[in-house]
Amino acid sequence: MFDAVVNSPQVLAAVVAGGVSVVVTVLTNVYGPIAQRRLERAKGEIQKEIESVRTELATITSEKNARQAYEYETRKRLYEELEPTLFQLHEASENSYSRICSLVRTARNGHLEGEDNWLGHNGYYMRSTIYWLFLPFSLFRLLQSATTFFDLRLDPEIRIKFYLLKSAYFCFTDDFKLARLQPELQYDPNDLDWTEKRVENPAVYHRQALVLGHLDRLTQALSRGSADRTPITFGEFEDKIKGDEAFRSTCSAALDLFIDFSFPTRPVLSRLLIAQAIFHRLILFSYTRKSSIEELEQAVDWFVASEDFKSELRWSDDIDQFLPTVLEYVKERIRWISEDDYGLSPP
Repeated sequence: MFDAVVNSPQVLAAVVAGGVSVVVTVLTNVYGPIAQRRLERAKGEIQKEIESVRTELATITSEKNARQAYEYETRKRLYEELEPTLFQLHEASENSYSRICSLVRTARNGHLEGEDNWLGHNGYYMRSTIYWLFLPFSLFRLLQSATTFFDLRLDPEIRIKFYLLKSAYFCFTDDFKLARLQPELQYDPNDLDWTEKRVENPAVYHRQALVLGHLDRLTQALSRGSADRTPITFGEFEDKIKGDEAFRSTCSAALDLFIDFSFPTRPVLSRLLIAQAIFHRLILFSYTRKSSIEELEQAVDWFVASEDFKSELRWSDDIDQFLPTVLEYVKERIRWISEDDYGLSPP
């Protein structure tokens, strides 16, 4: 019989087909349930992943909405808190710039030299000069106290104004840096015999900026305090400097800074005043417009090339010797206004 099966292809094919059918049936019965269980398990795992992704997306959406709500409320509070002070800053910067222009005009008219020096005594011109030059910095202190509670990165325009004002503030302590600008100036106000030497050679031995402690005390004295958030008026300043000995003592370093001032005899202070004028023009420039760091640098060049600069701030052709390095000093500080706060933010 075996030989018959082997010798008959039809019979052999039928036997093989039957055997395969039996094998398939057995395998299906044995492994079908296993495959089904694996499939169900895979479906369950996929479903869990889908639910996890859904939960994660819902969390991200919720956090994004919460962040947007937080930023909206923070910006709203930022404007409510700072806009009145920024408006005062606009006016104060305008007046500070105008006073520097007044010093240039007064020098051209011959009233900053010899017996006729309007800054030769503690009169009206001296008192008003101190008030208008340092008034913006009392607003800097008010802004600084308010920004402790806010992230200034939420509003680039307010951030730029704040850091421009901060740069102008510390510029008034930067006499040695300004003296080293090319062409470098001989400057030694810390000489042991400075009190005598500065009479004969004020360009070298007369201090031509303020130390930070004196600047802080003066700007604090010009403010009514964080509760009022307004600086004192010029009338109040004048009354205090006349009748309040402690207040007059606070102003003494600034008064000494400008006593008998002239541009040729205080070359370091002259550079400082040009830098101040540019910073205040940039604050005015950025008040009603959105300004980038690059645009501020361009604005410096536009301003220095303008008729305003020529007519209002060039007291003599001597300014051409140091103007390029003063401009670079200002631009360097503009570039410090970055997203990471002078490169000191945590990584």
